[in-house]
Amino acid sequence: MRSSRIQRTLVSLAVLVACATSRTSATLPLDGTYWLTELNGKPALTTGGSDQAHLRFVRDSALVSGGTGCNRLSGTFRHDGTALHFPPLATTQMACMDDQVAAQEHALLAALGATERYALAGDTLTLIGASGNLARFVRGAPAQ
Repeated sequence: MRSSRIQRTLVSLAVLVACATSRTSATLPLDGTYWLTELNGKPALTTGGSDQAHLRFVRDSALVSGGTGCNRLSGTFRHDGTALHFPPLATTQMACMDDQVAAQEHALLAALGATERYALAGDTLTLIGASGNLARFVRGAPAQ
């Protein structure tokens, strides 16, 4: 009788740990800041420091903020499993003095709008749309 109760307790603990672990891994991976490294199959421009294009996810509030390399962006995101969607995001409207940075900003905003799902491998976040990979970001410090 005692060993049966111990076995039931161990099974219950294992189930609780498994549920807690899967919930944690399902809700935490997007938290933090990701720096743009590739856009539409091409290396991203590195403008340096906090001006570099990036996204910062705050999972508990479903908020995203960041930068395009020229302007700031903010808004919400919807996330369910590997599905990821960005409703239209708000951006500042400063003029980009560098045409390449302006083109990258336009392409990044289009990629965010076309995102349907994501893949996360280590510290690399890949945004994926109907046409395939749209953008790749790496979690951590920005490239200098």
